[in-house]
Amino acid sequence: MTAFDQTNAEPDRWPPRQRLTTTGATTPKTTDRPAYPQGFGRDVGVSPFLLSNLDEKCPRYIRAFTGQQRAAESFGFRNEFAMMGWRNALREWLANAHRLDSHARTAALTQTRSDALARVEHLGPDVIAVIDEMAQTYSRLCAETPLFPGGEALLARPTLLKKRNVSLAGRVDLRGIDSDGSLVLRCLRYREQSPTDRQLETELIALRLFTETNTDDDPIEAATVDIIDLVNERRHSHVITLGDAAQYARNLDDKVAQLALLADDGRARMGGHCAGCDFQIDCPALESDRPKVESSRQPLGTSRSVSRMVSTPITLSPTSVDTWGRCRRQFRNRHLLKLPTLDASSSSRFGSYVHEMLRLIHADGNRCTDRSHVTDILDTYATDERSKLATMIERHSQRCPGAQLPPRPGHSGGGTPSKTTARGGPPGQVELLGQEVSRIRTSYGLPIAFNAMARFDALWRRDDVVEARDYKTGQRLVDRVADDVTARVQAWILEPLARREGRQLIVRQEYLDPTVGDDPEPFVPDVHDFAAIGEFLSDTALDIVHERDFDGNGTPHICTWCPARETCPDRADPDTFD
Repeated sequence: MTAFDQTNAEPDRWPPRQRLTTTGATTPKTTDRPAYPQGFGRDVGVSPFLLSNLDEKCPRYIRAFTGQQRAAESFGFRNEFAMMGWRNALREWLANAHRLDSHARTAALTQTRSDALARVEHLGPDVIAVIDEMAQTYSRLCAETPLFPGGEALLARPTLLKKRNVSLAGRVDLRGIDSDGSLVLRCLRYREQSPTDRQLETELIALRLFTETNTDDDPIEAATVDIIDLVNERRHSHVITLGDAAQYARNLDDKVAQLALLADDGRARMGGHCAGCDFQIDCPALESDRPKVESSRQPLGTSRSVSRMVSTPITLSPTSVDTWGRCRRQFRNRHLLKLPTLDASSSSRFGSYVHEMLRLIHADGNRCTDRSHVTDILDTYATDERSKLATMIERHSQRCPGAQLPPRPGHSGGGTPSKTTARGGPPGQVELLGQEVSRIRTSYGLPIAFNAMARFDALWRRDDVVEARDYKTGQRLVDRVADDVTARVQAWILEPLARREGRQLIVRQEYLDPTVGDDPEPFVPDVHDFAAIGEFLSDTALDIVHERDFDGNGTPHICTWCPARETCPDRADPDTFD
């Protein structure tokens, strides 16, 4: 028995379960039950991904994943070559460097580079350059904390918590012993994590650590969990004790209780997870096209071989379709290899920050006109760009449809009703359908099946229209939203929703920078627009899955703004850059 088992962290009984009613309310069940459901997450393993953002998870997927319902067949394949090849190479490189030296110094990285990267060098110098830079970032972040080989077999497989009858999974990239003889676990991250997600990952790793190492004969007092953010050059270190693990176990109980409640519910729900779901076939939550798509293109697999770099059915997004039209090599690196952009422009980072601030401001109702609420958000998340951000929020509050809504009880926000609606008529009913909401549309027709997915900044129902808003922080590029390919993809994804609502669809781009002037003319698509967009997306998906070379664009007006232009083998002559 481990020392972790001897704590009060693993209760024999679980609190009474609750069940969702058809109205969304919860009612207590009459009987208690064992710690966790039989086989719940034991075979596959409960991971940080599965337990994060449970309010956005699909109950149908959770039920299938936990074994309470098995799908008749799996839809699509997982492309580990594209997503994991370069990550495995980087992990192997750093692990070998630790075996050669007390820590990953530049010399050790250089000595182990060739063997680790040999299997991915065919991806090109631009990919290798990004891996090189991430390895150097790792060295800078961890140079003062030597890591000696040790515990190599630890956490290689999911960890079973016997009394809970659940396995904990998740990747731990590097394991070793620091200069004080303490165990260190490191996870490499290639995108920014929210503090909540990072803490959840730390807690699950800690539970696995103490379950597998705290034995009666060889107990450990504490260990360090390192989360290394290679893109944003940050390191988050957490020293974990056995007492911490006991609290983390109680947190796990709460999370799995929510997970079990979702599994009991079992109803399908659309969300950001749909594109990678194995249970898409006949999913009632998805909006799909069953009729064949008329096209002169040959069906998938009849003439040209499919690139091994692309998983089918492919998932398109407004951004990926736009990138494909600009540069196929950038599309490959960004959307297939999932290669991070290490030198993203400051404007891009600021744009993401503005979107996050608007999400926080609207999280507790439509309170962008509530000046005290906005001030509280800015005080909490103040940056050097606060003045610019405040100006953008003020501009947004003057045009937000939510300004027509009355404030929630106890709030002073709400604003003055607009004098006209989107179609120029008198003001009427306004209802928020969702903020930062993901929607997906699937097409099973010929010549190829594909998904189209987008995340919308705001969706509104107002009078006789459904309105989608896309917040923009940069300069205006088009005079008509209809001329922006990203907006056309968004419109096609929302067409089933507007049809079901019996309302006209409008896609707007709301520019937040006051120097931009008026917003571009909104896109009001008709039936012919939807048909043309569907045909265009079908042909685009077919081109992508048959592509093998993924050559760069090579023209100055594209290469000038590409973050990978310095290392791309197909770049334009640097002397021609703007």
